[in-house]
Amino acid sequence: MESGLQSFFTLIIVVQFTIGNLSNGFVVLINCIDWVSKRKLSSVDQILSTLALSRIGVIWEILMPQSDLVHALCLAIGLIYPSSHSLILILGNSKLRQASLLVLRQLKCGTKDETFTTP
Repeated sequence: MESGLQSFFTLIIVVQFTIGNLSNGFVVLINCIDWVSKRKLSSVDQILSTLALSRIGVIWEILMPQSDLVHALCLAIGLIYPSSHSLILILGNSKLRQASLLVLRQLKCGTKDETFTTP
């Protein structure tokens, strides 16, 4: 009885792993095709793509936690996602962009040119 139950749960894990990777990979693939064809990717599509990539990493980390390559990939996505998300929000919002440029100008992180204008 125990081996039958174990086989059942193994089957459920494999099916969830496969469906999760295929669905998240499909989201990333469609957004990449859209990005290549239109040469522009909206903020929503960027966020959806990074979320799908991070979910793929989490699925792989849960299934194979001892793999060094999977752990390194999940760590990289975990470090890149928060900063890229903040950058997307700043660049996507004109008020945040102007405020961040003003702060950078006050900190003298901008150009040496005095004709620095905000878009």
